[in-house]
Amino acid sequence: MQIGSLLKEYRLSQGKRQKEFVGEVVSQSYYSKVEKNANRITAEDLIDLLNYNNIPLWEFFSRLNHGSRLHKQEIDDLDTVMIEAYYAADKEKLANVINLIDESNLSEKDKQQQKLIARGWLESTKKPDEPNDNELRQKLKEQVFSSPNFNKNNMALYCNFMDFYDLKSNIAISKQIIKQYQSDTDIDVQRVLLSIIANMLILTIENKKPDLAKFFAKVASKISTNPAIFFYKCCIYFFENANMYQITRDKKYLIKCDNAVTVFKELGMEAYGNGLNEFIKRQLSNYPSL
Repeated sequence: MQIGSLLKEYRLSQGKRQKEFVGEVVSQSYYSKVEKNANRITAEDLIDLLNYNNIPLWEFFSRLNHGSRLHKQEIDDLDTVMIEAYYAADKEKLANVINLIDESNLSEKDKQQQKLIARGWLESTKKPDEPNDNELRQKLKEQVFSSPNFNKNNMALYCNFMDFYDLKSNIAISKQIIKQYQSDTDIDVQRVLLSIIANMLILTIENKKPDLAKFFAKVASKISTNPAIFFYKCCIYFFENANMYQITRDKKYLIKCDNAVTVFKELGMEAYGNGLNEFIKRQLSNYPSL
């Protein structure tokens, strides 16, 4: 892996344009050629550039000769940018990710896959009155079932785009995944599993199916809470209590929902917290003012 290619990978992972990335360290025109490995960069400028973008020197140099690991890291970084943009309700940033993918060092096949996912995230942000891109949704469904069994990749893809399926299909698919992975102790698997459960709890509220919620909440309760999955547990806590309010109309459950929203907002996820507030007001009739 050459220096220019690695710098480009870091820039894309931060979601930055070249001008943002270089600041006043070097000129954008010079840096553009560095990324293309057409210009050499001095050690002093390289160190200044890494420091300017808060990139640890030891990490950068240790990764120079690890091509396969960098390939995975580049995909992971793009996924992180997409997820962060989605939860921040930043459609502009999601649209820009497609440009970042085009600029990446990925193979053409991987670029097409990542752009499909980015367009899927944009499709997920559509309002109910906006027309669906059914062709795009079908392509994503085909990706989910591209292999006979669920693995980390297609399980995560399904989780991200569950709203493209009807309720009956989601119940069948999610129960199949739970059966396969409910005892798995891998943190990445637990994250996706809890995300699927949170999405199913949303669907039980939207479709007024409280009995379904009990099964999914019980599965989530058997996964021990730890720092790596705290966010997902907090989401499930919110949707469990929203479901309980839908059943009982007991105001104490709304107070618990508000407590969860406060945690999200105070920890920097204000847009997501506001989205939860809007969800509960939209889905729960006769919503009282707390």
